[in-house]
Amino acid sequence: RFPMDRGIAGHVATTGETLNIMDAYSDPRFNQNVDKQTGFVTNTILCMPIKNVDGKVIGVAQLVNSANGIFTSQDEKLFEAFAIYCGLSITAAALYEETSKANAKHCVA
Repeated sequence: RFPMDRGIAGHVATTGETLNIMDAYSDPRFNQNVDKQTGFVTNTILCMPIKNVDGKVIGVAQLVNSANGIFTSQDEKLFEAFAIYCGLSITAAALYEETSKANAKHCVA
């Protein structure tokens, strides 16, 4: 986990906008520390918000290093569908947990 205001994911989390970055190292928002620590080399990044049903950002999803060199508009559309399902799933899980806790409070031992 990283602070919500740092790096590419932090930017997406705070603004709610999708970023399709073709050269990670040329983007000043890119945090190179993870690459330096792991030896991984990030070239391209597709990062988008995960939102709840009210449109509030509840997370961020990120793809790195497209097999095709860059992430296309088709990649963005497919990834957006994934992010929507993530938002729905996270919301459903939170509602289930809330309901389970409420039911547990009403159970008699």
